[in-house]
This record gives sequence, structure tokens and C-alpha cells, in this order.
Amino acid sequence: MLAAGPFVLGAHLTFADGAGDPAPVKTEGGKYYDKEGKLALTHYCMMGNRPAMTLKSADAKALTFDFDGEACCIKVDKESHMHALTIRFDDQDTLTVSCKAMIDGKAAAEHPTTLKRVKATTASLK
Repeated sequence: MLAAGPFVLGAHLTFADGAGDPAPVKTEGGKYYDKEGKLALTHYCMMGNRPAMTLKSADAKALTFDFDGEACCIKVDKESHMHALTIRFDDQDTLTVSCKAMIDGKAAAEHPTTLKRVKATTASLK
């Protein structure tokens, strides 16, 4: 759910395993939507801007998004921003998110984050 106000604090993304078992994952500052039949996202960045990205490639193991200069007014060579995002489905319980930032016109080192589903026990559901 997106937060109200001038800053979006986060969004919830859900992915499912082969059996259709949903696994909610919190991603900071992203809104995913359809753009002319293609998956797109707006990243609500802690750098104070909102880079837009569109789906570059997708398969059963990963979604890769790349900067969409047509949908965004960021000056790539001057403004620091998030430039690309890959969501990798490592297995049915593991998701790795890797972001590529541009800082002062230069690519910064990627810092992947791996999220693991914690399976609930019957006792924890009560």
C-alpha cells in the first residue's frame, strides 16, 4: 500500500511459488503499473526524485527494469538517481533485488538485497 502525502514510503509486491502460495515482499519506494501494455515502475527515491523505468526483460527467473528517459525529466549525466532494477526469483522462498544507481553521472556499485520467506508455523498464525 502506498503512503499518502508528498513522499511515498513504500509498496507491497507479492510473488507466488509454483503452487500459487503468495509471499508478500516490502519494497521501498516503488509503484508498479501498466504503461501501454508494458510493465513499468516509478521509484520514489531517497535522493528526492522519481525516476521512471520500464521492463527491459523478463523470464521465469528475473524481471529487469531500465531507466525510461521519455517518462522522466531527470538529467542522467548530472542528477543522482536510481537507473535500473533487477528482481531475481532465486527459488520459491528467495528474492534478490539489485539496484543500479547513477551518482553525479557515474554508475555506482550495485548492492543486492536478498529476501527470504519465513514460513509461518501454525502457532504463529493464532
